[in-house]
Amino acid sequence: MARLRELREQYGYTQDFVAETIGVSRSTYCRYELDFRQIKAPELMALSKLYNVSIDYLLGLSDTAIWDKKIDLVDSQVDTSTNFNDSLLSEADQKSIEQYIDTAISRALGKLGLSADSLPSQPDHTDPDHPQPAS
Repeated sequence: MARLRELREQYGYTQDFVAETIGVSRSTYCRYELDFRQIKAPELMALSKLYNVSIDYLLGLSDTAIWDKKIDLVDSQVDTSTNFNDSLLSEADQKSIEQYIDTAISRALGKLGLSADSLPSQPDHTDPDHPQPAS
C-alpha cells in the first residue's frame, strides 16, 4: 500500500516506530507497505488515528484525506452571487444558504465524531495523538 509508506515518510516515522505504535512486528508492517499482507481492522483503525486520515483513504478507496482538503465553500469554489432565474441572491439569502451549508457540514462531521475545529489543515507533528519517533 503505497499510501502507508507515503504517510510514514511524510510524518518522518520509521517502520519500527509505526509497527510498535500499531502493535505489530516490523516485518508484518513492512508486508503491509509492500501490499503482501492484508491489514486487519484494529491495525487499520490505529493507522487511521495515527495519521488522522480515513480508512477509505488508507485503502485507496478515496483520494481525499481529512487533512488534505478543507472545505471552504464561500471563498473558493462557490460563488454566492450565482443567480437563480436571472435574479441575484440578496445578502440575506446568501447568509441563509451559508448557514444552512455550515449546519449540514457540522451535522455530517458530528455523525463521524468530528468537528470542523478539530480538523487540521495539514499534518500536525506536535500533536500528542501523533507522536514523534524517538531520535
